[in-house]
Amino acid sequence: MNTAHRGDRNHTIRCLQDGDENAFSLLTEEYAPLVDSLVRKFIGSSDGDEEDFRQEAVIALYNAAMAFDTEQRDVTFGLYAKICIRNRLISQLRKSRHLREADEEMFSALAFSTEDEAVSRKRAEEITKLAGALLTPFELSVFELYAEGADCREAALRLGREEKSIENALYRIRTKLKRHL
Repeated sequence: MNTAHRGDRNHTIRCLQDGDENAFSLLTEEYAPLVDSLVRKFIGSSDGDEEDFRQEAVIALYNAAMAFDTEQRDVTFGLYAKICIRNRLISQLRKSRHLREADEEMFSALAFSTEDEAVSRKRAEEITKLAGALLTPFELSVFELYAEGADCREAALRLGREEKSIENALYRIRTKLKRHL
């Protein structure tokens, strides 16, 4: 890498650190191939939403730029950004796997099978009662839609909210119920 290019990038990073959001657009454009490459790798090992992984990667790029010390010469920003993005995507992968497992465990009790109908019905009643006691009215609405099989996008449409709001509510629901189950 030539020194002039590194100097330009460091200047762009310093501009971003000083509050110039246009500088982040330049970095995002320059590092789009890296972001795309890492996201593809992680999507291949997950059934997670590509857009979620892409957003996490861009957030990691932003955080890397904000934390990068442009005065040091030991590590290039490209390497530092790659490590930061990779680590964040690993966390996202773990989180998506963990949430999927928690969903399966929590909401499987709401689906009745003929063999275990009595046990499942009792467990579902316990979870529903607990949800009614712990959750806010909005969270309870999200819980009910999710238990009916609605995904985040559908719940957002039905409740007239942003999809991210539904995702955040599901996270709070999982946390509250897991703490009490």
